[in-house]
Amino acid sequence: MKHVVVAKNLSKSFPGIELLKEISLEVAPGEAVAIMGKSGEGKSTLLHILGTLEAPSAGEIEIAGQPVKAANTSLLRNRHIGFIFQAFHLMEEETALSNVLMPAKIARKEKQSVARALELLEQVGLTSRKEILVKFLSGGEKQRVAIARALCNDPELILADEPTGNLDHATSQGIHELLIDSAKKMNKALIVVTHDPELAKLCDRTLILKEGHLCTS
Repeated sequence: MKHVVVAKNLSKSFPGIELLKEISLEVAPGEAVAIMGKSGEGKSTLLHILGTLEAPSAGEIEIAGQPVKAANTSLLRNRHIGFIFQAFHLMEEETALSNVLMPAKIARKEKQSVARALELLEQVGLTSRKEILVKFLSGGEKQRVAIARALCNDPELILADEPTGNLDHATSQGIHELLIDSAKKMNKALIVVTHDPELAKLCDRTLILKEGHLCTS
């Protein structure tokens, strides 16, 4: 597969505003791309469109070689895309292991995915915390669970929206390295929306979203 993501001429408009203007983007397996820009420029909206959570007003997207259509967005998300959010979006009353297994539960592959979930928890350094309820974990631990969860179904694409926005600087550094290293080792395409220049520097390239256009930094 030459590119995991191919976006062509994406636009997004709302009443009275043209937020995104004919954005095109290609991301290859094993490539990490940072998207930066001021607040309100539409970075999260672009990420949601690339993740099939939101439809563009115009333009086309291919994920893992498949054109995105209204009828296949759920299937594409479950099989090919992993999400990491600033606010974690974990189930606080469930264990770390149960949270990692959630994508597999949705795909009805929970039983055969337990070994992989345990392996991922080991990779993010949380084996000893696997049976702890998420509500008792630190912010850094929660984001490690979220990274493991994003990788559980072995997706080709990882989308991260301000993944360390709620963490202190020291914790953020460890999460940055873990996120990039995990994507590289597993040959995932990674797109990160961030305000953090340190995280952007770890990526292969940085793009700036400004006035609706995506430009090289």
